[in-house]
Amino acid sequence: MKSEEKKVTDWSGIWKIYGELLASKRTWIFRGVSNPTYRLVTSLEREAERFGIKKAVYPEIEKWLVRYFMRQAHHFLTGVPADDDPIEWRALMQHHGAPTRLLDWSYSFLVGLYFTVENAEKTCGVWCLDLHWLLRKVESKFKKEFRTVLKEDPSMKKAVFFDSIFDASPPLDLVYSLNPHRLNPRLTIQQGLFLAAGNLTKSFEENFDTIQEDVDRRRVLKVVIDTSDVNAKSEILRHLHRMNINGASLFPGLDGFAQSLKTMLAMPDILKGRSPFE
Repeated sequence: MKSEEKKVTDWSGIWKIYGELLASKRTWIFRGVSNPTYRLVTSLEREAERFGIKKAVYPEIEKWLVRYFMRQAHHFLTGVPADDDPIEWRALMQHHGAPTRLLDWSYSFLVGLYFTVENAEKTCGVWCLDLHWLLRKVESKFKKEFRTVLKEDPSMKKAVFFDSIFDASPPLDLVYSLNPHRLNPRLTIQQGLFLAAGNLTKSFEENFDTIQEDVDRRRVLKVVIDTSDVNAKSEILRHLHRMNINGASLFPGLDGFAQSLKTMLAMPDILKGRSPFE
């Protein structure tokens, strides 16, 4: 993916970029990566590549995974989506860690920043994408398909939307938002949303490249953060913690609280019960 790139080394640099993004008045969405050289890949891509499965059969693999999940999920859940709701089934699979075509993003820069810094290697990154630009770009390129869908499903949440855009024949080379009508608590708390590729025989980034043009590079920004300095990394996590951005707040329940203790090691004064302001 082509992008503008900005490098920062500390909290003040991050805060300056955050301010610039807010001032731009664009609808930015964000995704953190623990290494800025990593590709944007879905869990379906990653797991299929791990087992040497060719992209040509990804569409059939996805159908098989969804069908198998639908047949077994009732053993573990008290309520399940309707059989004719392909979007909510995929969102449920993503929520519980199954391989899907969905890629998690957040409307919150600070949430994206937390996830990348928490798992950072020597450098990490936050992808910033102008969502409204992407949606307009796709809708303009595939006017006929979207015009037909909007007549039957203005909210673009039903099976007709998924079938027409994400299960078309031949497949459409695009990336577009794909979100269920009902949001689970984690999506709500993390201000989350999903993007998905239209053509599963190509990677997420290959689908995106067919939409993007060189002149649109400014609509995609990658913030590269140097976290090789442990003190700088601790400072970032400390500021986020003061804003209530931590594992305990983003993952409600005991599991989230317990996992949040890992990053608390970067703030021993808080962990010991002393105020960081003293």
